[in-house]
Amino acid sequence: SQKLAVDAASEAHVAHAVYGTTGTLLAFRAGAVTPAGSATSVAVDLKKNGTTVLSSTITLNNTQSAYQLVNGTISSASLATGDVLTVHFTLTGTNEPQGVFCQIIWNEDAA
Repeated sequence: SQKLAVDAASEAHVAHAVYGTTGTLLAFRAGAVTPAGSATSVAVDLKKNGTTVLSSTITLNNTQSAYQLVNGTISSASLATGDVLTVHFTLTGTNEPQGVFCQIIWNEDAA
């Protein structure tokens, strides 16, 4: 997530490093505490080892309400020991949303 009450920025974060022997991504969602203004959007991408696992990025813009979660479509769900999941935020425009966040749901088998 990004800080509450602070304008969104283009950046990336490490979200999880897989410890288990195998795993499966089940869902990925994103939203904002304060939605974007007009002509502004944030693309949110989930990557595994630097490569997207989504069919397309999630777009957050002025059509969402506060705290509304927007679902992504996972195209590559498998996980293995040592995989690293990162979340990438790309801002377009100047009416930034605030408090952009995401939710990753996965199953992971113990090592």
